[in-house]
Amino acid sequence: MVTIAKALNVPSPPTREDVVRYWLGRPLDFRPGESFEYGNLNYCMLGRIIEQITSQTYEAYVRDNVLTPLGITRMKIGKSQLADRADGEVRYYTRYGDTMPSVFQAHLGKMVPVQYGAWDLDVMDGNGGWIASAIDLVSFASALDDAAETRILSRESVRQMFAPPPYPFAHADNMQTKESWYACGWVVSRLPDGKLITKHNGRFPGTSAFLIRRPDGLCWAVLCNIRSTINAEEPVRLLASSLSHAIDSVRKWPVGTQLGQPFTSSSFLGE
Repeated sequence: MVTIAKALNVPSPPTREDVVRYWLGRPLDFRPGESFEYGNLNYCMLGRIIEQITSQTYEAYVRDNVLTPLGITRMKIGKSQLADRADGEVRYYTRYGDTMPSVFQAHLGKMVPVQYGAWDLDVMDGNGGWIASAIDLVSFASALDDAAETRILSRESVRQMFAPPPYPFAHADNMQTKESWYACGWVVSRLPDGKLITKHNGRFPGTSAFLIRRPDGLCWAVLCNIRSTINAEEPVRLLASSLSHAIDSVRKWPVGTQLGQPFTSSSFLGE
């Protein structure tokens, strides 16, 4: 971020528009359609397109048209500095108290906790940085279970969301579709019976998250306020297998109430 700010001669951290302007001046890594590479910038640009079309901020549009219809009221774009922590939001930690130079102009270059000030979450709205509870995320993902009934997308939009991209990005040399692919914001895996598992993970300094939609109608999310454990593994990856086995062992689920949960960062479109 500091590099972009210096190149454009603007205060650090740069705005979202500054980030897009900087990258639009850079050469492409390859011609569109020739290769695939996951890139946060694409989602940042998508957020700006939404703002141009709707005359709303990206956050306001998502709240009004995606979250509110699903009864999700507390999700919001997070902030990077501890003083700006949202009500009910957890604190984030690193294994060894890692520090890096601040990217914020007021104390630019000063060593700060890497999870609080060494990068700017607010700039990354379209490509991650929402804070949410696990219940919020499961409510969002579960709304996609029935394409005919979802309140936020048409049946065709849901189909396109999970469909494999055009050849050759999700295809083997024999032209057959692979068993897994990256769709529109989801990692998709096809089981031998043809049913789909859709999922995504995300991580930032101080947080890691995982969300999965199973073909049996069950959906679960794990949010951690640390990025890695002592052996450098992501906590969500260590938990995922055990959780799947535990879920498979349940034969009857109790009916309960949804209790309020603390916020934690859920960076599914992030790094």
